[in-house]
Amino acid sequence: VRATWAIAAMSRVYLRQGRVSEAQAGFPRGLALAERLGDELSQAGLLQALGDVARRQNRDADALVLYQKSAAIAGRLGAEPAIGLAVFSLGALHVKQGRLSDAETGLKRALEIAERGGYEMNAANALGALGSLYLKQGRPDDARQAFEREAALARRVDDPATQIAASMNLASLHYRDKRYPDALQLAQEALRVAQPSLPI
Repeated sequence: VRATWAIAAMSRVYLRQGRVSEAQAGFPRGLALAERLGDELSQAGLLQALGDVARRQNRDADALVLYQKSAAIAGRLGAEPAIGLAVFSLGALHVKQGRLSDAETGLKRALEIAERGGYEMNAANALGALGSLYLKQGRPDDARQAFEREAALARRVDDPATQIAASMNLASLHYRDKRYPDALQLAQEALRVAQPSLPI
């Protein structure tokens, strides 16, 4: 089981770094190992991650199947964090496909699961995705509320990627509203997190 998690963790790092081909190579190895071990929880997570790879490669049909398999396994296990991730990923896929109403339903469910379980990083990610969705729908006030909640959670989460995303989401909204000093301050905050040794 530890080997499965190690492969999955490294592949997720590759995916977050944009090294999709390396992530694509690692996730199937982890999935095959999880299947041999009968580790269904790992299978759910790895199927969701493989769905993320497929989505980034514009293989939306493959991504949909993988997310649905992940959600089915997680649902059978009653593993709420895995259910939430699968639902979040489906919501992101629906945004990409322009199915905004379906996306909103899915992302709100992902947020509900994350908040109920106290998974603050997942909740922050869901709020960021909802804020971006609201902007697409022409709902700037709802977007601002979502981004501000995302930023508040991100400050409590020890995850640079989540903190950077939250700062940049609010910065983009301030820039859209021509609040340039506020946008610049948030962009600099994101840069400080990304490169803590760089003086600003």
